[in-house]
Amino acid sequence: NPMLGLRSIRLSLRSTGMFKRQLRAILRASVRGNVRIMFPLVSSLLEFRQAKMILMDVMEDLEEEGLPFQRNIPVGMMVEVPSAVILAPEFAKEVDFFSIGTNDLIQYTLACDRSDPTVANLYRSGDPSILRLIQMVVQAADKHKKPVNVCGQMSSEPRFIPLLIGLGLISLCARPQAIPRLKEVVRSLSMTDAIRIAQHALSLDLARDVEHYLQGELVRLCPDLDEGSGF
Repeated sequence: NPMLGLRSIRLSLRSTGMFKRQLRAILRASVRGNVRIMFPLVSSLLEFRQAKMILMDVMEDLEEEGLPFQRNIPVGMMVEVPSAVILAPEFAKEVDFFSIGTNDLIQYTLACDRSDPTVANLYRSGDPSILRLIQMVVQAADKHKKPVNVCGQMSSEPRFIPLLIGLGLISLCARPQAIPRLKEVVRSLSMTDAIRIAQHALSLDLARDVEHYLQGELVRLCPDLDEGSGF
């Protein structure tokens, strides 16, 4: 399975020349706007520290050349594999921010390639294990006062928005075409409702029960929302 192979931060650490050129370009651009660096598919503290060390080397090179860059650029990581969730309390001491990548997190946790039609039915955003993993990351980030956002298909589906907000996620990445529907959900939602929905969803045992419950709550909150789009 190529999804379990040499990709993302693994490829970057294997191809340090390419990685340094990418980091150099990001640092050079940092003087012109709000830039952050995020390492993808990090599965161990060693990977993050190695990537951070290479970043420091590139910064030293730029300093020696007298080229400007933002020295205190925020450096974070994607949380896309279960090991990163388990080690989230340790990662939270070293990163500036987290971004939970739900697409990969779901497929790696549930051991189902989302591009394989023979196991596509096992890929469920509402699986209780996924909800608990997200909660674990948010709790670790909150303890160390580190911001955390969520991206992936899950954060573009209106029915999951109350759940994510109730879990403590207030920064979401979504497909542009989904934003109007997501705004409607957020405007119809109170924090009290969001927390109640998240707590009840966490008490359910099956993905289908979680998803049916969230769908029902969405209809209650936004009865006029077009169900034919965004699900």
